[in-house]
Amino acid sequence: MLVHEALATLNKAQKTALELAYFDGLSMREIADKTGQTLANVRHHFYRGLDKLRCYLRIESKRARATQEEISRVQS
Repeated sequence: MLVHEALATLNKAQKTALELAYFDGLSMREIADKTGQTLANVRHHFYRGLDKLRCYLRIESKRARATQEEISRVQS
């Protein structure tokens, strides 16, 4: 579920590049051929999207830890 939420934060080009690479197993060159973009653009969208996912997941992880700490304090 969290991955779907994170993917929803990406723009269309980033999401497409990541989905085609990870879910369909395509190489960067194959993604470029399939989408009609240059290889440089595909790489750009892929790595920008990956950075955005990492950032989102890092923030959500911190948020979950903070929530868990609050719950622990209330239960003590």
